[in-house]
Amino acid sequence: MDRVSQRHPELLKEDVLHAFENHFLHAQRDNGSWLGVGTDSNGRNIEMLYRMSGNEVLIYHAMTP
Repeated sequence: MDRVSQRHPELLKEDVLHAFENHFLHAQRDNGSWLGVGTDSNGRNIEMLYRMSGNEVLIYHAMTP
């Protein structure tokens, strides 16, 4: 998640985590990763790309349109 904040300083870790925990759309991609869209605590839509391994989640991309 540090990479996300470095590349998109308008997004705080808390924003992305809130969006992930409150996502309303998700789909698995052909490469096994996931695309999710959720809202942060301010109601902004945030698009995330992430991978899951057991109980662990790595969010490696996030942006707001």
